[in-house]
Amino acid sequence: MIFLGFYIVYSEYIQGPTAAAGLNAGGYAVEACKKTWWRNLLYINNFGDSTQACYGITWYLAVDTQLYLVAPIILFALWFSFIWGALTVAAGCLGSIVTVYILYAQYHLPADQFGKGWVLYNGPKPYVYFTETSSTLGK
Repeated sequence: MIFLGFYIVYSEYIQGPTAAAGLNAGGYAVEACKKTWWRNLLYINNFGDSTQACYGITWYLAVDTQLYLVAPIILFALWFSFIWGALTVAAGCLGSIVTVYILYAQYHLPADQFGKGWVLYNGPKPYVYFTETSSTLGK
């Protein structure tokens, strides 16, 4: 929390060779930090609207804390019985996979990380055709 306070107060005064490029976009994050700082305090900043993320790097702290809280359930199931533990792990993996498929279908997200998944659904793949121009004909 101390770092978030520093980030909010001093982000506009930080100087350096890459500060202009990196911190111009950071102004939106600073405004989001002023509104949603409490989500970082409760470690729930990875839930909800990602456009209002306060210092996006801190999502790791939230995920790490949440996994730390969920791990005893899996460990207790493994301690109780290997079969129950294996079923708990399998149910978690299956639930994760199903959740991703549902979210991708509901929000029409692309199938790849580069955003070209739309090509599969909107017709043929784009091709680049080379046409000769007057500058290439004479050479």
